[in-house]
Amino acid sequence: MTDYPDKTGRDDRRAELVLDRLVDAAPTAMVHLSVDGQGLRFNDRWTAVTGQATDEALDAGWESMVDADGRQ
Repeated sequence: MTDYPDKTGRDDRRAELVLDRLVDAAPTAMVHLSVDGQGLRFNDRWTAVTGQATDEALDAGWESMVDADGRQ
């Protein structure tokens, strides 16, 4: 059987939902960054570990929680 992509975009949305569930279930802080380093999504463990609210971490706000050497 050949798996053809869904031209309606439902496959992309389904993949996003699966990724969201995996990130939320992870026992460690996880971050989704854009290719230019902008924070797009942070799981609840991010806040538990850093104390930084996810709305504060968006865009480049997360950088203040990571040592400069760790951003390389």
